[in-house]
Amino acid sequence: MTARTVLVETADPRRAAVAAATLASLPLSYTDGGSSTDAGRDAEVVVVAGSEGWVDRVRAAGTAGARGVIVTDPLPATDAGALVAHRPACTVVLAETWASSPALRSAGEQFAAPIARTRLVDARTLEPRTGRELRAVLFAELRAVQSLGVEVASLAIVAETASSILGVGRSTTGARIVLSAAHSDTADGSLDLLLVAPDETIRIELPDSTTARPGRAVLTSAGAAVEVPTIWQTAHRAAWLTLSDALVSGADPGHLEAFAAATAVLAGAGAS
Repeated sequence: MTARTVLVETADPRRAAVAAATLASLPLSYTDGGSSTDAGRDAEVVVVAGSEGWVDRVRAAGTAGARGVIVTDPLPATDAGALVAHRPACTVVLAETWASSPALRSAGEQFAAPIARTRLVDARTLEPRTGRELRAVLFAELRAVQSLGVEVASLAIVAETASSILGVGRSTTGARIVLSAAHSDTADGSLDLLLVAPDETIRIELPDSTTARPGRAVLTSAGAAVEVPTIWQTAHRAAWLTLSDALVSGADPGHLEAFAAATAVLAGAGAS
């Protein structure tokens, strides 16, 4: 298979650095086509920063001729739904902090039945003080829960301060959803997920997406403990491979639809 040419947008230095590191780890799938603050016209794949205005940059990349677009760590965007209603002429994949984790995907597949029986989902993280805004962290938690196969029907922000945030809601099956995040000087940006069903629990630990340290998922019941096999791959690398597969198969991964649904849930959660 010929490696696809990649153009990395440099508007956001942190996200550009993450994209460059991911590109270097996939030499057989992608080749560096340079970097630019613009969408580019010759690259097959354009990597845009998920900072403010990323929806417009995705459209610009598709208009410029990109076959695929990767959005690095996209922020919640109220206009994401417009991409679903009026799709750009390219395949769009979202490379997200936790939602793109291969450990999360494996847990969702291997533990699908217990997840469907879940009555409580508790997601919590400590974010470095120099890291993301807490609303963005809460949204990333929501996306992780959603990617696990739990459809969140409602969410309300019940407490919010300068250093912490708490959201409580329900899934479409009636499970209670609790999302919490706080800033800390000792935080490593990892996510801790606990799912409680009548006869089993699932514990999932996901590192920050910039590290290859593997995530861990364990189902515990009265009779045994089952752990998902270790996958040594970053969340971003997994997302890039998703795009590679989608360009070959022609099947859309459905990231935009799920992201737009999560954005709508957050929009209804209430103002700070």
